[in-house]
Amino acid sequence: MAVGVKSAGCRYRNTSYAYIETTNRSYAGIPPAALADGTVLSSDPLVIPVGGRNRVLHSL
Repeated sequence: MAVGVKSAGCRYRNTSYAYIETTNRSYAGIPPAALADGTVLSSDPLVIPVGGRNRVLHSL
């Protein structure tokens, strides 16, 4: 499982999002060469928007 965050850099394939793997350690924006079960990422991702507005979230 992975998520994407809107990014001006480190964009994944044909999206405006940075890839963040959630099942193992990796750098944000850099997808692993293969997933844990050996699956190689070869296609463009399916992007499912969540929310409906552009907003900036800040840390506390």
